[in-house]
Amino acid sequence: MISKKLVSIICVLVFTAFAFPQEKEAHALIEKVKSRYDKVHDYRVTVEANVEMSGVNIPKIQAELLFKQPNKMKINSDGFAMLPKQGLNFSPTSLFKGDFVAIYERNETFENYKCAVIKIVPSEETSDVATAVFWIDKESSVIRKAIITSKTNGISTIQLQYDEKLLKQYPLPSNMKLSFPFNNARFSMRRSHANEESEKTVKKNENKNAIVTISYTNYKINAGIADSDFESKKK
Repeated sequence: MISKKLVSIICVLVFTAFAFPQEKEAHALIEKVKSRYDKVHDYRVTVEANVEMSGVNIPKIQAELLFKQPNKMKINSDGFAMLPKQGLNFSPTSLFKGDFVAIYERNETFENYKCAVIKIVPSEETSDVATAVFWIDKESSVIRKAIITSKTNGISTIQLQYDEKLLKQYPLPSNMKLSFPFNNARFSMRRSHANEESEKTVKKNENKNAIVTISYTNYKINAGIADSDFESKKK
């Protein structure tokens, strides 16, 4: 008669035999995504953002976004701007840093793209990300969708679309849709006119969700950006 201890050992061995190849394949897909994003050293791009939130009327926002590896970012915008910094420059490489467990959950078709659904759990307790789930396009090695659970900012959902011509060279989005808890968002705010009423309305809706739709046009990629371009201009 087989003992309970032996059954437990067999179950562990069987689980490991299935789990290890899945984790290995998940890491391989992530490395493909990272290698594509690593080819982008810097870029300038024109962004147009539309913020939707119940009870708040926010004008369409136009700005210039500058990015330089590894983590320099700047938003140039005139007038009153309300831009979610945590989603404006979505960089998977920042989420894939450090040690983490990667789980190949399933295959799934998302918007007609065959995707691998990969879940990562950071190993470091200091990480603000609790879990992140990615829908990785298996053919083009880009992220089509992500659900990120932050310890401090709640759950954010990101959907990305790409210009097929640009995608052949660089994995930069043409459109992004970001949904997140408004009260946990970190915004870049500027004001050139009186906006006290708008700010009061924003405070009343702090516990509601916000949806930001962003379009990216006129990319200038790997043209070189000086570090001084990221410094704040003195008035």
